Amino acid sequence: MPTVNDMTTAIGTVAASALSILIVAVVAYVILRISRRFVVPLVIRRLQADVGGDEERETTIAETQRRVETVTALADWLLRLVIVTFATLAILVELGQTSVVLVLAAVVAGVAIVAQDVIRDYVGGAIIVLENQFGIGDWVTIAGANGEVEMVSLRRTTLRDEAGDLITVPNGEIRVAINQTRLWSRIRFEIGIVDANRVDDARRIIDAAGETFAADPVIGHLVLEAPTMLRVNGVDPAGVRLLVSGRIRANERFRLNGEFRQRVVAALTAQGIELVTAQRVRIADPTVPTPAADA
Repeated sequence: MPTVNDMTTAIGTVAASALSILIVAVVAYVILRISRRFVVPLVIRRLQADVGGDEERETTIAETQRRVETVTALADWLLRLVIVTFATLAILVELGQTSVVLVLAAVVAGVAIVAQDVIRDYVGGAIIVLENQFGIGDWVTIAGANGEVEMVSLRRTTLRDEAGDLITVPNGEIRVAINQTRLWSRIRFEIGIVDANRVDDARRIIDAAGETFAADPVIGHLVLEAPTMLRVNGVDPAGVRLLVSGRIRANERFRLNGEFRQRVVAALTAQGIELVTAQRVRIADPTVPTPAADA
């Protein structure tokens, strides 16, 4: 028969355990509330501070809001996961369920080993979003794939390439990301002229075309630095190669590059400067035998 002292001791033990569990639950709840109140807003302010002014950033309001929502959800989920996990383990230890804790730890470790690729994808996605490496609409090269970003999630990134194919890239596979349309880019290309004596004329024509391009009422606001001829980039039997360079808004790099090339070709041709063509290059190649003259 249990004595009164035994019952009193048991009740005291249960009460102490219940009080400890209650304290753990209350502390976990308070920490969770504090983290949501201070940590998440801190993350949001940090992301918004990264956006900067219009001259420094081209991130749209919608993209910034998407980043904030994604990171907020991620931070809130991670905080709840960590706090609830530690609270649960503390309660199990208090109840003397050490064996249960060990089993849970073994199960978690096993799941982490089996799903390490998935975990790596989610970690990679979080890093991409936090660092704003690229966003929807950017043209990027990632994991050997090149295309326009259509969707970025914590698990994967999808691209649409030039052929219209949809490419899915797990975020864990992204080690190096080349963003071709972030902030600013360059108009940069070579153009060849046949007559080496007309380099100065070509420079004058190209520079004038660049000034007109930058002053264009429709697209001039996208030109950050008027394209000019930088230098003679090479001389070969076909002619002289001239290097042209300028600075433009990155999100219009492909359209502006093509537009300015067309203007330069038209301007040089209008002034009687003969351009090096692919056919001329092939004929001028010293490895190709020259046809014998007629007797």
